[in-house]
Amino acid sequence: MFAVIGYFLINYASHGRVVEFQIDQNSGEIRVVTLNRTGTSRIIARYGFDAFCDIAINPCGPEKVALVLKQSGNGDALVIAQGTEPQIGALYARLDRDLLRAKSSRHYEAVRPVFG
Repeated sequence: MFAVIGYFLINYASHGRVVEFQIDQNSGEIRVVTLNRTGTSRIIARYGFDAFCDIAINPCGPEKVALVLKQSGNGDALVIAQGTEPQIGALYARLDRDLLRAKSSRHYEAVRPVFG
């Protein structure tokens, strides 16, 4: 019994807590990935570019703003980054140009998050 509990605790502890967004223009998707201490990545969710209809900058505190991608259809949002307005403004311009204005090379429909 203790061996099973120990296995689950070690497995949980090795997954990592750092979340990063990987934007892949070739496949036309955004991946939410966690990295563990050894550098191994694990995909948490996967979104197609066409799942998003808008990008916005929302205030989230004193002198802080958040960059948010709004999903089409259901009104949910994905917070990409938080920081000062000049930092987020530069990222906003880049993502607006790369994600929402470009056609993706993917030949399949946008999928809802795939948890893996």
